[in-house]
Amino acid sequence: MSDNRDRFADVARLERLAADAWPAQERSALGDWLMRIDPCPASKRVNSVLAAGPYPANDWLERAIAFYANRGRPCRFQISAASPADLDLQLAEAGFLQETPCLVWTAPIPLPESAGDDSDDKICIDRITVDVVPEPLQQWLNDWSRLEDHAADLREAYAAIVRRIPPPAAYAIARSTDGTTIGVASAVAQGGWLGLFNLVVSSQHRRRGTGAMLIRSLADWGARAGCRAAYLQVLADNEPAQRLYRKLGFRPAYAYHYRELRF
Repeated sequence: MSDNRDRFADVARLERLAADAWPAQERSALGDWLMRIDPCPASKRVNSVLAAGPYPANDWLERAIAFYANRGRPCRFQISAASPADLDLQLAEAGFLQETPCLVWTAPIPLPESAGDDSDDKICIDRITVDVVPEPLQQWLNDWSRLEDHAADLREAYAAIVRRIPPPAAYAIARSTDGTTIGVASAVAQGGWLGLFNLVVSSQHRRRGTGAMLIRSLADWGARAGCRAAYLQVLADNEPAQRLYRKLGFRPAYAYHYRELRF
């Protein structure tokens, strides 16, 4: 990712691509920003203002607070290097609390063959197969919810977000020799970029190469779809995931976090 004056535009583009790849049920423009709200309250990405671009009109804060208050939700902003430089401070002074620091990592496609995997030099005792399909089949959704341990009352709301993901998209599922699903992931092809999402592997099969196989399978699909680079989002404190991504050739591109005004 380039530096200086181009960096703002680069980050803004990736932020908007990620928003399109994980689409909220309701979206409303606030200048160049995007107010998002969704029936799935657990997903901050679809329940926040994507503050990517210059400030909107002077009443932007009042309008954002009213938008969420009218829908019974707290007002939350997603802040990155594409946000105005003093936005974070303004929100802090207005009583917004910082939460959920995240990182965006990027890599070229094809992924480097010599970058390694997530087995950490351990022998992979399972013979794993990975299938990639173009639609979120119900089995994929069920396995994803089970592996993520989604609350029962949120499973359909999460599934609704996935069903709104625009094509071309891909859904990968990893199975062990007995046919048990041990990991899933998804991807979206967007104008030369491949967005990678929803990677989860069962606790019994981590650090055995499953995560790497899922990502590589989706990266191969992305290459066939014309993608030249990939991006993904990860919690800033998720060190095991970041070790895997680094071995696969990903590098940190920028950080983002949220600020929320709680009731």
